[in-house]
Amino acid sequence: MKAGEEVTYTVVVTNSGNVTVSAIELEDSLVTLTEAPFDLAPGESKTVTYTYKVTQADADAGSVPNTITATGVDPKKQDVTASDEVTVTIDIEPGMTLTKTA
Repeated sequence: MKAGEEVTYTVVVTNSGNVTVSAIELEDSLVTLTEAPFDLAPGESKTVTYTYKVTQADADAGSVPNTITATGVDPKKQDVTASDEVTVTIDIEPGMTLTKTA
């Protein structure tokens, strides 16, 4: 992977509780997401897919760490939050050529 290439992230948000979680919003550490807030009944899931374009700084660092957080509210208006992190490793491949003529 090199600068300019895209990483595709797939996020699955699942309501693992026994009450509806409302107004769920997603926040990603690298990308501004445009997903509208959504609700999930118990046992329901929603899948969101998006991309991130690798920068030269990412390539130089050798990895792209990324965190996503889902935040919603339960019926008593208490916050419900879940997050996950994934790191994409980039193989660093230095190279150089030199030509001299006289």
